[in-house]
Amino acid sequence: MTIIFYSSLFYLIYFLNKTIGLSYTDYDGKIECSVRIETDNGFETCFNNECSNYKDPWRIVDTYSDNQRCYLHYLKLSFSNYDQLIVFIELQTTNNNSLENFFAPDQDSQRCFLEIEIDHIYPFNSHYFLRQDILNKLGGIQGRIHILQLKIKHWYRSIRSVIQFVENDMIQRQPFQQIIISYPCNILQTRTQLILIKYLKYQEQSTCPTQIKIMSDKDKFNSNYEKIKFQENESIEIHKTENISVNKPNIIFDSFNQSFSGYNTKENFNETNTFAKIVIVFIIIVLIIVFSIYHFFYAPPLSSKT
Repeated sequence: MTIIFYSSLFYLIYFLNKTIGLSYTDYDGKIECSVRIETDNGFETCFNNECSNYKDPWRIVDTYSDNQRCYLHYLKLSFSNYDQLIVFIELQTTNNNSLENFFAPDQDSQRCFLEIEIDHIYPFNSHYFLRQDILNKLGGIQGRIHILQLKIKHWYRSIRSVIQFVENDMIQRQPFQQIIISYPCNILQTRTQLILIKYLKYQEQSTCPTQIKIMSDKDKFNSNYEKIKFQENESIEIHKTENISVNKPNIIFDSFNQSFSGYNTKENFNETNTFAKIVIVFIIIVLIIVFSIYHFFYAPPLSSKT
C-alpha cells in the first residue's frame, strides 16, 4: 500500500510538472561579455543579458571582454514584431557572419541559450512562423546555440489570421536542441507554452491548436494541408530569394495590423501559474493526510506480526 501511494504521488507531481511546467524557470542570464550591435541609431554596446533594451537591432558586430574576444552562453534580444526578427536574421547572415559565431564552441560543456522577445506577430501565412530556412540561418550549421526561447507578447487576432503549421519532422532538421515558445492563446485568454525537442519522435501537442498546430506525418497527407502548402509555395520562394539591402527596410502594416490587447497577458499568466502551484501543494497535502489517517486506523499493529 505504501509503495502504491508514493508511486501515485510521484506520477501526479510528474504529470502536473509536465502539463504546466512547474519546475521550469527562466535561464539565469549572467553578464559574460560586452556586445556591440548595429541599430537604427548607429552602433551601441550592451551586456549580453541587457541587449533587449535596444529593440530591433540590425546585427551583432562583436563580443568582447577587457578588449579580448569573448564567447557567449546567453544572449537576450527583443524585436517589435516577427518580421523585424526575420530582417535581423537576413542581415546577420548577409556577410557570412552567423550569430552562432559569437557563442561558445561545442568543446564548452555549458549549454548556450538564446532568448528573443517579440512584441507582435501577424500570422497571415500558415508557413510564416518557425520556417526551417529561418531557423537554420538563426541557429547556424555548427549547432552552438542549444536552446532557443521565443517569448511572444501579442498574437494578432483577426479573420486574416491563420493557424501556424509546424511539421514534426522539420524539428529534427533544424539546429536547436530545444525550442521553447511562450505566447498568448487568444481563444483561452491566457499564456501558454510549447516545447519542441530535437530527436523526439513525437512532439508535444500544442495546447492552443487554433494558433499553432504540430503536423504529424499522417496530418501532412491531409488534402486541406497539402492544398494550403501548394498555394503558398510561390510566395515562400519569393521571400527566400529577396535581396536584403544595406539599409534596413521599414516594415509598414495596414489598418488590420493592430495588436489584440483586450487583456493583460502577463498578469493572467502570473495569476494562473500561482493558482496552479497552490492547487498542487493542496493536493499533495490532502493525499499525505489521507494516507496518514488510513495508516493510523487500518494498518495492523507491529505486535500482531509475532
